Amino acid sequence: MADQEVDAAYVTRPVSIAYLAGFHAETQERLMALTLRQEGATLIVPAIERDRAVQVAGDFGVVAWRDGEDPYVLVREALAGADVIAVEKDHLTVRSAEALQAMAGVRGLADVSGEIRALRRTKSAAELEKLRRAADITDKAHQDVIGRIHLGQTELEVAAMIATAISAHGGTLAFDSLVRSAPTPPYRTTTLRTASFGRAT
Repeated sequence: MADQEVDAAYVTRPVSIAYLAGFHAETQERLMALTLRQEGATLIVPAIERDRAVQVAGDFGVVAWRDGEDPYVLVREALAGADVIAVEKDHLTVRSAEALQAMAGVRGLADVSGEIRALRRTKSAAELEKLRRAADITDKAHQDVIGRIHLGQTELEVAAMIATAISAHGGTLAFDSLVRSAPTPPYRTTTLRTASFGRAT
């Protein structure tokens, strides 16, 4: 942060928060953010995610807000005294930027999108091993499921088979399985396309 001449970082992209804090959630319209300062970090989450955030990101200060409350009260506290903050400008909305300036007293925004992407691209030996294990789990789950698919099954049933197979091999779903089927002319057969990904735990 010193190199960027900023007082703090304010990260809102879920995948970046997951990389930096180890906690992933898709909170949709609810504000979730990670603030980083020289003296420490604060993870701001909706109340529904608080317990899991504390469990997963216990080394970070976790604060939560409830529906009906103004989450920028917590943002203002976490960024108190910060004039210029680093953000991912390709993710931060205009509305959020205006809220930071109006409600948190921020005067300037510096873009660190590229720096955070570069951090995420550089993999440690431990991260590479997790990727190899996740790929192995996914391959094994594919072999388990592909031979058991038959006409008459619903897409949800096949998605459940994928989740079960990944779990049986020691992984968790990185995202919900997407299973789609459709008739393929002119043979009146069914083509099944699946997308899923195992994550090593």
